[in-house]
Amino acid sequence: MDLLLTRALSQVNEEFPALGIRNLSIVGRGSVFIVLRGDTRDGLSVGVRVAPEHWIEDEAPSHVNSHDLLTQECLMSTHCRAHGIPAPKVLGQSFQAANKDGLDLFVYEWLNDDQQPPEPYHMGEMLRRIHTMNPPAYEPVAMRGRSLERLLTDRILGAAGTITRLCNRPFTLPKPDSLRAHLSWPDKETSLLHMDFQPANLHAEKGEISGVTGWCNALIGPPTLELVRLDEIDVLDDSFLGGYANYEMFKAPKPVETAFRLDTATRHAVTLLHETPSATETHKAINRAAFLFDEFAQLSRS
Repeated sequence: MDLLLTRALSQVNEEFPALGIRNLSIVGRGSVFIVLRGDTRDGLSVGVRVAPEHWIEDEAPSHVNSHDLLTQECLMSTHCRAHGIPAPKVLGQSFQAANKDGLDLFVYEWLNDDQQPPEPYHMGEMLRRIHTMNPPAYEPVAMRGRSLERLLTDRILGAAGTITRLCNRPFTLPKPDSLRAHLSWPDKETSLLHMDFQPANLHAEKGEISGVTGWCNALIGPPTLELVRLDEIDVLDDSFLGGYANYEMFKAPKPVETAFRLDTATRHAVTLLHETPSATETHKAINRAAFLFDEFAQLSRS
């Protein structure tokens, strides 16, 4: 058996003996968590999310503690369930990464899933429900010690610097104060933003969403920021917007919208540069970031 599976199985049965978890197998790997699935002695299907690394790389000078991201995942799931949003029921949390052979993990009831992506209409409908519920009284990990506009400014300029360093592509960079001023635009609402709202983080049955997971990138801010992000990655089609059923919140001033798009475009380009530096898609992503920097320079002067 895989060493991680052995460690995880031993730890969950030591901490949650009443569950009697068995038959663990790896069913997914992400940038932060490895997802395991197993059964309890009573026949309940459960998931175990494990953070195999104690520290996660971040755009900030310091790294992010995976313990904090795991705690955030559990808190967001619990908050969603309290507000009628389908999410995993957390059965237990265990934090032993500081010990030799220990892991940070949590156990939850497995969500029904037919392995088919949800329909865009239902994705829009679910995101609207998330944006309109009361956000938790909790500071997301990414925002600790920084306002939203400072976080986004740091991410955009940091990603631009990485792109230039990796492929010698200079950009028309805005002054940080100008970028922050536009990124602080007050939308009609301040909401919980998922910021990684894609099929990989959505369990579904017959096209309808049975559970929302993957809260590592969560923010508190204007819904427009998330909608613009989804448009930038080609998720926001007419069907999605039909389910979301509120176009007004999408109409930010043009310089603000461009600044919001830069957060997604620059980080996407960095990801592709690390994964497939020579691919056509990577060059397109870098050109897209350059176009948006030029556009912001023109719009912010007008």
